[in-house]
Amino acid sequence: MPSETDVFEQLGYLHCRYSGTVSADDINSIVSAVERGKYPKGLNYLHDFTLAERLELPSKEMTRLSFQRREMMKSHASNQVRAAVVGANPKILNTLTLWRSLFYGDEHLYLMRICEDEATALSWIARNGETLAK
Repeated sequence: MPSETDVFEQLGYLHCRYSGTVSADDINSIVSAVERGKYPKGLNYLHDFTLAERLELPSKEMTRLSFQRREMMKSHASNQVRAAVVGANPKILNTLTLWRSLFYGDEHLYLMRICEDEATALSWIARNGETLAK
């Protein structure tokens, strides 16, 4: 099944909804959109994999994207950014866990948490007790 990625800005976060087979290109398109200024920098992320079947992120691409994201975060983020993941099946979770170990280890800039549901995710990514709109 081909992939589809929908990204829309909410109050305080980007909601990224994936379906089908998600590739490195799908993830890179979001990073590129932020770098080009399509979305504000420093927003938190809600990554929704509920409709995704697979995540194809070969280790070479995973490493490249990780370094690209680190550089973007160093130059653009003035505060900590959080990424919550919901709806991922076990195979996708395994890939994301490996990616997190490569990139998301720098907790001064970027944190990633796998959440059971959207309400938990939104609560976690909210900044300073700020309520985020769905």
